[in-house]
Parts: sequence; C-alpha cells; structure tokens
Amino acid sequence: MSGTTPRNDTNAVDSSSTASMKKASSDWRNFEDALKSISEHSWVFSNITEAMDRHSTTELDAQKKNEKIAEQESGIKALMDQHEKRWSDWDKDKSQLVEQVKIVQSNLTKQAQIASKKQAASYAQDIEKLKRDLDIEKTTVATLKKELKEARAKTQKIEADLVQYTVQMREWEGLVSSLQIVDYVSFDDKVGQLFTHCRSIVRRYFSRDLPAEFFADEAQWDDRSSSLRLPLSFPPSNTPAAKCVRMAASLHVIAGQLCTNIFKPCYILESGEVSDAIMDILTQQFMDNTRKERVTRALLLSTFDPEDIKVATKQAASDASKKVLALLSWIGGNEDFRKDMEKFFLDAAELWTEAQHSTKMVEASMKDDLQNWTWRHLEEFTSAAADTKAQQALQPFNMLSLFPRVYVPEDKHIVFSGFVLWGDQSIVSAAEHELRGCIAARRSTGGWNGNSSGGSMRRDRRLSTLADRWNGVTALSPSSLKTEIKAPFLEQRPQTQGSRVQNGHGGKG
Repeated sequence: MSGTTPRNDTNAVDSSSTASMKKASSDWRNFEDALKSISEHSWVFSNITEAMDRHSTTELDAQKKNEKIAEQESGIKALMDQHEKRWSDWDKDKSQLVEQVKIVQSNLTKQAQIASKKQAASYAQDIEKLKRDLDIEKTTVATLKKELKEARAKTQKIEADLVQYTVQMREWEGLVSSLQIVDYVSFDDKVGQLFTHCRSIVRRYFSRDLPAEFFADEAQWDDRSSSLRLPLSFPPSNTPAAKCVRMAASLHVIAGQLCTNIFKPCYILESGEVSDAIMDILTQQFMDNTRKERVTRALLLSTFDPEDIKVATKQAASDASKKVLALLSWIGGNEDFRKDMEKFFLDAAELWTEAQHSTKMVEASMKDDLQNWTWRHLEEFTSAAADTKAQQALQPFNMLSLFPRVYVPEDKHIVFSGFVLWGDQSIVSAAEHELRGCIAARRSTGGWNGNSSGGSMRRDRRLSTLADRWNGVTALSPSSLKTEIKAPFLEQRPQTQGSRVQNGHGGKG
C-alpha cells in the first residue's frame, strides 16, 4: 500500500500541470484572438469615444433643461396657488348662489302652488269638457260604425243585386240578339201586297151595287152614315161617286183597325188597352234611349210562348174583323166579308211579326205628323173632268187616311208610304153634290121613295146640316171628326205638311 501511493501523487501533479498549461495555452489563444479582433475593430472604439463625448454634451444639455424645468415647475406652483385661491373664492360664491337659488326656488314653489291651484281648476274644467267631447265623439263613432255597417250591408246587397242585374242584362242582351235587321225594300213590297189585298177585298164588297132595301130605311141609313162621323157624304145610291165614297170609308175603317189591333210592338192576350200602354212606354223609351226600347220589346216578345202568341194574334184578328163588320155592315159588309177580313188581319199580323222582331223599332201611323212627308193617293178617286173650283169651294178637310204609313224613326226612313184621300179629290165633291140632290128631292117629294114619316123632318134637318157645313154654316172641331176607332185619321193641316204622289194602282204588289 505504502509503495504505490507516491506514484499516484506524482501522476496527479503531472495531470494538474498539464491541465493548467492547456488552460493557459487556451487563454493565450483567446487573448490573441481578442487582440486580433480589437485590432480589426479599432474604429469601433473610436466611435465609442465620440459617443462618450456626445454623451457628456448631452448630460450638460440635460442639466440645463432640468434647471429650466425646475424654474417652470416653480412658476406652475405659483399659478396653482393662485388657482387654488380663486377656486376657494368661487366656491364661496357658489355656496352663496346655491343659497339664493334655494330661496328663489322656495318662493317659486310657493307661487307655483298658488298658481297651480287656479290652473288645476282650469285644467279640471278643460278635462271635463274634453270628457264630454270624448263621449260625444264616442257616440258619433258608434253611430258611424252602425251606419258603416248598414252601408256595408247595403253595398253588399247592391253588389249582389248588381250581379243579378248583370246576369239579367246578359239574358236581355241574348234576347236583343234574337232581333233581326229588316230588309226595308222587301218589307215595302210585302206591305204593298197587303194593301193590294185590302183593296181587292174592299172592291169585292163595296164597289158592287147595294140592293134597294139598303136605301129603304132612311132613318137607319142616316144614323149609320152619321155614326162613322167621317167628313164624307154618303149618297143613298149606286153611282160611281157613292161607291167610291163607301170604298174610301171602308179603307179608312180597316186602316184604323190595323193601327189599333194589328200593327203593335207585341200582342198581349185579350188586352188591347195594355198593348196601347206598352206602345206609349216603348215610344217614350225610344225618345230617351233606343237601346232601352229594344231591350223592353225583346223582353215582351219573349214573355209568351209561340202558342200563346198565336192565340193572341187570332184573337186580335177576330176582334178587328168584328169591329170592321159592325161599322160597315150597313154599306154591304156581311159574314163572308168578316171571314175575309179575319184572314186579311191574320196575314197582316204575320207580316208585322217581322217588324216586331226588328232590331230597330218600326211604327205604323195614320197621322200626318212628319215634316216633308209624301202621301200617295188613289187615282180612281179622282176624275179628270172634275171642276177644280167646285172642289176647292167644297173641300171639307185636308186628308183622310186610307192606309197607314210604315217608317223607322231611328233611321228616319220611310218603309211604306201611306195612302190618303185628299179633300179636293173629285169623289168628295161629287158625292156631296149627289147628296144635295137627294136632299132636294126628298124635300120636294117627302122622302127618297116619295113617302114621308114622322122622323123625316128630323133626318132632313140632320142631312141639311151635313150639307150646309161644307159652305161654312157649321164649323166642326177636330175632336168631333173622330170615329169609335182609336187611331186618329183626320188632320186639319196645311197642304204643305204632307205632299201628294199620284198612284192609281195601290202601290206595289
């Protein structure tokens, strides 16, 4: 053990020396590196020196600035002291002002309390008034709500009615569309043929000689001729003039029945008066609005079934033929004549159906109420050898309608010119002269057949009055010259109202 210890110590010393030398060598190398680096960066140290000089200068400047700051701080402190003194004075003034404000507020509060009591009373009155006004407004609002509710209900009803009326109007429009446009030329020909048919019937029954027994009863002849209340003379004979006068009277009576019973806008079952009223209504509607007239007429025409219309048409034709027979039986009318007239009126009604279903209203009239109107007359009632001065002296009237005219008011178009007997046509004066001769003969012989009776004086005075009125002894008013037929026939108008056209063939057809 003791032998090995010194060697270990020597080794330890050598190791430590070696380590020291290595460390010294390393330090020296580091020192050399540092010197080398210092040598390489000598300019840095130069800059550091300059920086230190500048730092010294900066410190001097900073010291001077600190001194100035100290001076300024001293000034600021003096200013703060002044400010604190003024703040103390202001605080005292503020306290005084606060006290004064409190006093003022107290006074104002007292005054406000006094004023508020008065104001409160006024406000209370205003509030009460506002409440009353509010109650009134509430009542008004309630009333308006009620009225609004009623108005809405009415509006709804009106709207519902409007829908219903719209449906009805569409239905009526459909009815109006069933109306047709009338061919005026064709319709003129048909009416002309109807007039020709009428003339043929009249000629057949009233241009023939009457048996002697027709003239035997003077009173009956007198009463029947007067019952027509026509401005014509009816000689009790079979002369051409007497036959023409009877034919003219027959044409006039038939024409009146055509206008009264046949030429109507529609046929109402067993009600001629209703037909007249409807005609007046349609005429009024036409004057107001032609569309109203068309809708109403189409609605009336659709009211009855075709069979009902057929029955009404037959009834109208039968009534018209019976009335004509009642008025004309004394100058030759008989049952055969009635049957012919009934067929004639049926034909006329069938023709007029076309006019009833026309898109534009077609009228028939015996009046001379149109300006610049041209009437036609029958040449067979005029003689070329007639005395014109005598005709003018005995002219008892202007015109007597023999067949109605047919026209379309909306277009102001004449479809068929009517026929008239002018007061200055020769048969009028010829019949008058003949009647005067009969009166003179009766006065001299005591009767037409040489016999007198208790009533002859009365009849003589009546016939004398009839003859004398042509000379102006008795002036008849237009109302006294109307027959029992409803359609007016006599117009006491100037000759310029309706001009004449000669036509001896009875028009077309």
